[in-house]
Amino acid sequence: MKPLLLSAAAIAWSNVVLPAFGLSPRARAVVNTAVGLSAIGILLARGYTREELGLAHTGIRGGAQFGASAGGAVVAGYSVALAVPQLRATLAADERADGREDFLEWIILHIPFGTVLSEELLFRSAMSAVWNRELSLPAAQAIHAFTFGMWHIAPARSAGDNVPAAVAFTGASALLFEWLHRRGGSVLAPALLHLATNAGGALAVRIATARHSGVNR
Repeated sequence: MKPLLLSAAAIAWSNVVLPAFGLSPRARAVVNTAVGLSAIGILLARGYTREELGLAHTGIRGGAQFGASAGGAVVAGYSVALAVPQLRATLAADERADGREDFLEWIILHIPFGTVLSEELLFRSAMSAVWNRELSLPAAQAIHAFTFGMWHIAPARSAGDNVPAAVAFTGASALLFEWLHRRGGSVLAPALLHLATNAGGALAVRIATARHSGVNR
């Protein structure tokens, strides 16, 4: 596999192919999870080891420790934001998590599986393993950050976010996620941070909105 072709395929999938299907959020979550699992199956069949993919049982303990520490720091940050009126008001201004009829499904299915599991399997596991085999460490990290950032163009547009900012932020986050993967020895580490950031953020916005509405009644 050529690293650049792999990057181009991932970017095209997220921004062109998947949106063209016009799937519901639930269906997108299922499809992306299936794609992530399929990528792992293909690489295992091609001779990649579970250690290379960050899926070995020997890495579970380290991954859990580093992931829990990083995720705990994020949850603590959200807790502080909810306790400070000015920061809580800022969270309450984010309308994406407020008023969603599918909120429970969003934090139970869409985020854990459609976002966290699928992206960690695709990026920190499958594509990271390929890039690390084919490229030097700096080049692997650069293409990882670039691809993960560009992967989020269509989602950012759909959410009404600033696209360049979203690409820059997610690209930078890829470097942190990959560092956790290497440090913890498992994709469990970045997955826990990823889950705490996304699901924790959605819950924080929901709580902040509820408190803000209660104060204004």
